[in-house]
This record gives sequence, C-alpha cells and structure tokens, in this order.
Amino acid sequence: MTTAGVDVVDRFRPAVRAGSMVDCDVWTEETVLDATVPSWRFRCVGAAAVRGEYAKWFADPGRFD
Repeated sequence: MTTAGVDVVDRFRPAVRAGSMVDCDVWTEETVLDATVPSWRFRCVGAAAVRGEYAKWFADPGRFD
C-alpha cells in the first residue's frame, strides 16, 4: 500500500467509527463502486454517489477488527 493509500484509509476509518460519511472526502468524481452482494450487483459512479451508498452501509458507529 502506498503512502497515499494509507492516508485514504486513515481518513476513511474515522467516518466508519462515527457512522457518518458526510465529511468523508476520500472519493473523487472518477471513483466507481462496483459491488456484488448476495443475489444482486450494482454500480455507483462519482464521489457523491459512492459517499451516499457508504452512508447507508455505515449509518451507525462501528469499527474494523
């Protein structure tokens, strides 16, 4: 992982811990979230769309073990 990658993770984790993606700025307009989940698949393109999807996934405070 590059130094830039570590910086992104360090900025993403606090948003997950807080359950708030509102101020998380790790995505660019070129970001694509291509997710396959049980029984379906979807794509989000752009910072706002990806932030909105992750806001649903991490709506409550949490942590990575």
